[in-house]
Amino acid sequence: MSLKINIWQNMYDLTQMMEEMATKDLVSAARAAMNSSVRRTRQLGSKEIRKRLNLKATEIKKRIVLIKARGGSLRALEASLIVSGAPISMLNFIVGSKQPIKQKGVAVKKRRKLKARVNPGKTIKLSGAFIQNIQSKHVFRHKGSGRRARKLSVKSLAKTIMERQLQKQLDLIFQKRFNREFDKQIRWRWEKSGQKFSKSPMRKLPR
Repeated sequence: MSLKINIWQNMYDLTQMMEEMATKDLVSAARAAMNSSVRRTRQLGSKEIRKRLNLKATEIKKRIVLIKARGGSLRALEASLIVSGAPISMLNFIVGSKQPIKQKGVAVKKRRKLKARVNPGKTIKLSGAFIQNIQSKHVFRHKGSGRRARKLSVKSLAKTIMERQLQKQLDLIFQKRFNREFDKQIRWRWEKSGQKFSKSPMRKLPR
């Protein structure tokens, strides 16, 4: 008489358990790494932008919307930074007082001359420009024979990033952060899963 012991069912159950743990850990680690990376990219990207554009960090943050990664599968994960394509009001770059300027009844020569600093370290004169409070404060300049006033603005943040080749830098910041963060996240989760796995009871063989 011989006794045969079949362990394949137990091995199958253990393999399934390990695969489920591994997949779940990969998704969780990737999601956490992506979200950490996009936050870091916006933070460091803001510093890079300010080297080229004299814009406050709060103004840059308002123009870069962070969309976190969500989802339960690797294919569904997607995080992004949406950069505003709207022109930036010149008011953000005015040097000195930004209070509205009264033009009526004031001789042209006596009107306050506006200066702006669009690029760090470089101040420019805005000839014929003035600040007026219409719904919200803006910098205007009369143009044309009809002396029609138009708002002064600079290129959008999105165009600035593209034209000044900041896109590659932002991609590099993200990738560097993601690689390091993913490695940390997956190591921590696999260690945690390993502890959980070692404590999981094996499925009993049928009698």
